[in-house]
Amino acid sequence: MSTTSSLQAFLSWAQEHGVESELSVQEIPDKGLGFVTKRTVVRDNKKKVVIPKSLLLNATKVG
Repeated sequence: MSTTSSLQAFLSWAQEHGVESELSVQEIPDKGLGFVTKRTVVRDNKKKVVIPKSLLLNATKVG
């Protein structure tokens, strides 16, 4: 599975499990593909995480 497919699969899983956020997959200079968001993460209509500024998460295959 490619990195892009893995990231998209994670986004799909999060949506199926009630996580609402504005995550997107973007090319990050010198880092490769990663998740980018600037929104509050909500689950079951309860605020779980407030992200005050951009958050970058890089995916690395382990194993």
